Amino acid sequence: DFEKASVTKDEMGKLHVEDCGAVLQVNAKYYQAFSEKNIETMQQVWFWNDNTATCIHPSQKPLVGTAAVLESWKKMFQVKAGAFQKSWMEPHQIRLRMAGHE
Repeated sequence: DFEKASVTKDEMGKLHVEDCGAVLQVNAKYYQAFSEKNIETMQQVWFWNDNTATCIHPSQKPLVGTAAVLESWKKMFQVKAGAFQKSWMEPHQIRLRMAGHE
């Protein structure tokens, strides 16, 4: 049924747009948390109890698992002096590609 397939395609396209929007919102929240050194906001962007979450800080070994990743951010955010506390990130030219959607 061509008409039903057309409706399904349109619905899937809307879901794709919504998924992309959700990813971009979380991405913005990550950069906000980093720039503000806010651990509560950072905790909102990582999946809890996820053993596949991975983070690689410059000059460090990879951290695997949400608990390890968030503990590293917490320690970094608690340091009151140094160059890290003055650093901030602002994304530019963001490109998003989501697999699984045609």
